[in-house]
Amino acid sequence: MTPYRKSLHSIIYDRQGEKVSKKEKNIEVNVKDIEENGQPVQQVFIGNTLIGEVAAADGKFAATIAMNNQQFTVQSQEEGLETILQQYHLHQH
Repeated sequence: MTPYRKSLHSIIYDRQGEKVSKKEKNIEVNVKDIEENGQPVQQVFIGNTLIGEVAAADGKFAATIAMNNQQFTVQSQEEGLETILQQYHLHQH
C-alpha cells in the first residue's frame, strides 16, 4: 500500500461570525493497487476500512464511494482520490 497524507482543516465560528478556533486533523490514507477484470484499480483505505476505488473507464476514471456505491466520473486518478476523500470527510459522522 502507498501512504498518502491529507490534512483536513476545520474552522469554527461563533454566533457573530467571528473565527473561534482552527483544528487540523491529519489522517493516513493508504492506496492499494490491484487488478479487477484485467483493469488496474486503486483501492483507497483509511486504517483498515475501504472507503472507495478509482478505476479507468472509457478514457476517464470512475471514483466509487464504498459506503453507498455512489460513482463519480473524473479526469484523473488523482482527482478520483481527492473526490473519494472529500466525500468521506463530508459524510463522516
